[in-house]
Amino acid sequence: NKVLTAQYFVWWWAMLPLALPWLSWRRWAFGRSLLLWAVGEVHWLLWAYLLEFRRWPVRPGVWGASCAFLAAHLWLLSEIRHSARLHAAAAAAPKVRDCSSGGTGPKAE
Repeated sequence: NKVLTAQYFVWWWAMLPLALPWLSWRRWAFGRSLLLWAVGEVHWLLWAYLLEFRRWPVRPGVWGASCAFLAAHLWLLSEIRHSARLHAAAAAAPKVRDCSSGGTGPKAE
């Protein structure tokens, strides 16, 4: 089979559960990114099917779909990276001590 099928685009999904503890998902942003990625993949697979199995002369369409799918893939990966950065920033935030309940901080007179 000369055409790259969908399995070649989803190999990294197996590694995603390992990263989940370090990700802080922004639900709607991630959902939009994932939907855009899925639409990009289906769009690419349609053009690849027309080229490979129907033998239609659609090479410019495959090229355009490849560029769109690459952009969608990069968008999804940037959302995953941004989620990891948000989680790291939240974990590194300094803890605020409450001195009003008998703590060791300065007392108000």
